[in-house]
This record gives sequence, C-alpha cells and structure tokens, in this order.
Amino acid sequence: MTLKLRLCIFNLIICTSLQAQSVFEDVENTVQDLVFISEGFITPGAEASSFQSSAAWVDNARSLRLFETKTSLHFNTLFTPNSKRSFEVSNSDFNNFIIRDGSSSAIIPSALGGETSTFFDFTIGDEPNELQAFEGVQQSVLFHPFLQASVGLWKKTEVTLRYSPRIPIEDAAYNIYGIGVKHNLNQYSSKGENPESLQYAIAASYARFDLRIKLDAFTIDNPDDTETTPLLEVDGMEIASNSMLFQLITSKRHKQFEFMGNLGITVSNYDFSLNGQESQFLSILNQLVEKIDTQKTAIRGEIGVSYHFSKWSLSHILTVGRFTNSNLAVMYRL
Repeated sequence: MTLKLRLCIFNLIICTSLQAQSVFEDVENTVQDLVFISEGFITPGAEASSFQSSAAWVDNARSLRLFETKTSLHFNTLFTPNSKRSFEVSNSDFNNFIIRDGSSSAIIPSALGGETSTFFDFTIGDEPNELQAFEGVQQSVLFHPFLQASVGLWKKTEVTLRYSPRIPIEDAAYNIYGIGVKHNLNQYSSKGENPESLQYAIAASYARFDLRIKLDAFTIDNPDDTETTPLLEVDGMEIASNSMLFQLITSKRHKQFEFMGNLGITVSNYDFSLNGQESQFLSILNQLVEKIDTQKTAIRGEIGVSYHFSKWSLSHILTVGRFTNSNLAVMYRL
C-alpha cells in the first residue's frame, strides 16, 4: 500500500470520527434544550393537577357516626391564570436551538396553554432541523368530575376514598384517585356534643393525578442514514402528581345550612417522562427530565357552604391558592 493511499485512508477515518463526534454533540445539546423547554412546559400543568386533585376533600369538621357512610358526586372547575399558561424563552437559554424569524425571545405555551406558531431551528451535523414549540391542552378552565365515599370509624374518625375514571380533553387525558382521614377535635371538649357548636377537625389526605398529553411528533433523523431508526422521536409526555395535604378545619351548622373554612399545606412531587420510539437519546432525555426539581410546597385555603335536607346535601367549596378551584357536590348519607 502506497504512502499516498495510507494518508487518504487515515484522513477519511479522522473525518468520519470528527463528523460522528459533531453529530453526537449536536444531539446532546438538542436534548439539553428539550429538557429546558420541557421543564417550562410541564411544571404549570403539574402544579395545576396537584391543586385540583387535592381540592374539596372535606365539607365540614363533623365526623360521621360509627359506620355511617356518605357517597358524593363532585364537579371540579379549575381556573388557570394567564401567568401559568405560557412562559418566555430566549436564544441565550439554548445550546443549539435558535428562535425562527430572527427573534431573540418568544412566548410559548405551557401544558395549560394553547396553540403556537413559534418554531426553533437547529442543526444535527450539517442537516437543518426544526421543532415547533409544544402546544398545551387549550383549556383556560379545566372540568373534572370524581366520586367520593366516606365512612365513620371509631373515635370520631372518618376515612374517605376518591376516584375518577380517565377523562379525555383535546389531546390529553387524566384521572385521579386518593385517600383521606379526618379526625374531629370537639370530642375532647365538654361542648363537643352540641351539633350546632363550632366544630374543629384535622385532616390528612393523599391524591394521585395522572396526566397524559399527546404532542405533534418531533423527530431527529440520523444525518448519515435517514432510512434507519431516528436518533430521537418524541410524541407525548406523562405527568404523575403525588400530593399530601394537611388541613385544620372549622365549621358551623345553622339549621339546614353549614359553613366551613379550612387552611392547608400541600407537599407535592411530580414524575415526568417523555414518550416516543425507544432509543438511546430518549432514554438520556428522560434521565435528565427526572432531575428536574419537582418538590413543591404550597399553602391554600378553602371556604364552603352546604345545604342539608333529609339524607341529602348540596355543597359548594372554593379553594384559593396558586390557582382557584370551584367544587360543586351532591351527597347522600346512609
């Protein structure tokens, strides 16, 4: 083999190696940019799901009698503020993405937002690519029905179960389940036997909220072979919210009406994942997404009023905090 041929082969190997390294670095930078966008997109939706899933656990501070049961059908309405429906990004936030049309910054939707015309341009190797900013559920108000059942136990303690089936909205679907415990404190007072005296209770509950969002497919092809499996493909995401709520409750009954107020603290954490065709880079992307800070603590308050007739009750509870949630319920005691 002549020296000239050897040099040609050597140069080819070096160029191929450098090109492969460049492609890997471009994909790595793109994955980091996707993590940044995903965090801004997902977090408001996770906060909203935690807020809604932990709303209206109690309608009064009294406890059911031993083995008395109460079943109820609830209708949650969550109002999403504009500040939670979008977020701002700029070119300086990214390693590989560039906002199209020469803009240095853009407002793009969160999971609670709507449609967008914002695109990001980027390159993998020498191949140009584009990504349209993710679009949200396109709902400024989120409706969520669920079923709840409670039973009275010993020591004026009450256990409640909550469940809803999977509910579709636009390109998303969600469901909820949880368990709560309430303990009446008036039993430790001599005035506790009067049903119309001011009642006090403490409560703790756990709620799980699962949200799946379908996205327009985003694909990064292998620039060396577009016929093979893409380097990365993302077509959806999942959010799982786990929330613990601790409450101090007071209520007062006057004839057929009962008024309730409570103050609570919610401790939540969220699990995020992106869906798509399995690949090494999707696995890396999800590993990075898992490192997003998902521990959230928030204070929230509730006020409510119930109207009792026979074994039935109608109630409305307003929950106020980072969001506002309105809950209407129909209840029946056995």
